[in-house]
Amino acid sequence: MPLDPAPPDFRMLQFASDDYPEHMRLAAWQDVLSRKLINAGVTAGAADKPFSATVRLRAQANFRIAGGVVDGSRNRLHASKSEEDIADVALLICLAGEVVASYGGREQVLHENDALLFSCCERGDYGWRNPAEVILLRMPRAALEPLASNLQDVTGRLVSSETDMLRLLIRYVATLFSSGDFAMTPGADRIVASHVFDLVALSLGASRDSAARTMGRGRHAARLRIIKADILRNLERPDLNIAKLAAAHHLSPRAVQRLFEGEGTTLSAFVLERRLQRAYRILSDDRFAGRSISSIAFESGFSELSYFNRSFRKQFGASPSDIRAGRAS
Repeated sequence: MPLDPAPPDFRMLQFASDDYPEHMRLAAWQDVLSRKLINAGVTAGAADKPFSATVRLRAQANFRIAGGVVDGSRNRLHASKSEEDIADVALLICLAGEVVASYGGREQVLHENDALLFSCCERGDYGWRNPAEVILLRMPRAALEPLASNLQDVTGRLVSSETDMLRLLIRYVATLFSSGDFAMTPGADRIVASHVFDLVALSLGASRDSAARTMGRGRHAARLRIIKADILRNLERPDLNIAKLAAAHHLSPRAVQRLFEGEGTTLSAFVLERRLQRAYRILSDDRFAGRSISSIAFESGFSELSYFNRSFRKQFGASPSDIRAGRAS
């Protein structure tokens, strides 16, 4: 079955089995899996209860990713001669539970944060008896071959959870599903794809020629994105500062500063901009018309109302009360 065209803006799609009648849930998941991810047939692991799956997906022209919790099931990979299947490989990552995969005549057991690379055109199968949380990435072979030392040799081989770059890849992927719009700015899908390809290659074993380049490019980009996601989750905390962020991510404050400097900005400028954007969205939303400007400022992470008002006017050319009244120019 050919893959669906990718959405133009890398928007996040969601599949929830509860949206379907019980007798249709497995077939619905099979349809989504085959059309959007990989050529596989699905068999439920338990016949005495309704099948359940909750999965988030993002897709672009040459990169597809899905993650979520799926009931016990078996996924049989079909041999395929389609050009798109021949051109692609997939990385299966077990986040929780235990995954048993059979590929290339070898059976592998994936535990928490282990991974396995396989070809999208060859026979194999993977599954789990109990509900498991997994990530599946589909990528073009041509994007990885210049980066990985020998892609054919690592296909079908388990990548251990002890691999530093695999752990970083998992954390980076988590940011892609942390909100509905985090990766939807124009061109973000191509940037995200290049970062993921770098991290996958480093997890598999980057070639000597590309290791230094991908190590800097992929690792630094991933760390910055993970830190930014952490900031967005904690914007309302006025005590958010570089020392706490650095400690939480096992980096020095100077290392965190350098990550932001690589984008031509600073940590404090990024935090201020995102706090102001949050306040602007709330002030311009009629649903929150009854809330005071001061409460919105404090909720957005500002501890001083006067500083909030000055920063807001400088950023948007209007006061918070002007935005609330619809008087912005």
